[in-house]
Amino acid sequence: MALLLACSALSHAAHYSFKHYLQDSGLTNLAVNTINQDRDGFLWVATDNGLFRYNGRRFRRFGREEGLPQDDVTALTVSAGGTVWIGTPSGVAYLRGLRFHAVPSSTVLDSVSQGRLVAAEENAAYASTGHGLVKLTKENSGASVRQIYSGETYGVAVESGGTVWFGCGRDLCRLEGQGGVRRGFSPWTSLRSMGERLERSARLFMGTERKSPVPIAARRLQVCGAG
Repeated sequence: MALLLACSALSHAAHYSFKHYLQDSGLTNLAVNTINQDRDGFLWVATDNGLFRYNGRRFRRFGREEGLPQDDVTALTVSAGGTVWIGTPSGVAYLRGLRFHAVPSSTVLDSVSQGRLVAAEENAAYASTGHGLVKLTKENSGASVRQIYSGETYGVAVESGGTVWFGCGRDLCRLEGQGGVRRGFSPWTSLRSMGERLERSARLFMGTERKSPVPIAARRLQVCGAG
């Protein structure tokens, strides 16, 4: 399987050009989990055997030697301040310079998959895990971990205005000021994913076990404590 990227040109009708990236470009693993782009224009490709950065000419591989907790990169996001965060079955790490640094290990960050690690403001990110929702922040001395919600969570998404939504068991939760959580019951089976569908209205959608993606409406939510 090759990495396939499409580019479009502005005209009366959309025209796309496609280019395959194979091992001869430096992408030595073709089992791609997800891709993202940082503010400098570098394309990052997460695979099950390393993370790759594309500079427009060649791919460069990052692995355990560059600080990754594990070569299987299951999640990838870039915060507004430009910090690259990755998730693996063995924990989370962030990029500083050309080396990744592991976030202090804890049970709550045992495994993070795609859709459970999303960018936040500046140099921060949210991670949704089986043990709770945490906020990760890159600081001068390292990375801090703050648990916001205790309990099993499914997916997390951040709206353009900064509102944070996450699946909490059978419910849909939204972060409020001062660490509060607003909870709303979902009539569907347990939530399994969160995501933003790019439409004119950029509506937020949630995925469930038995339903197609469902748009989120911020009504009938009940204020609860922070966990």
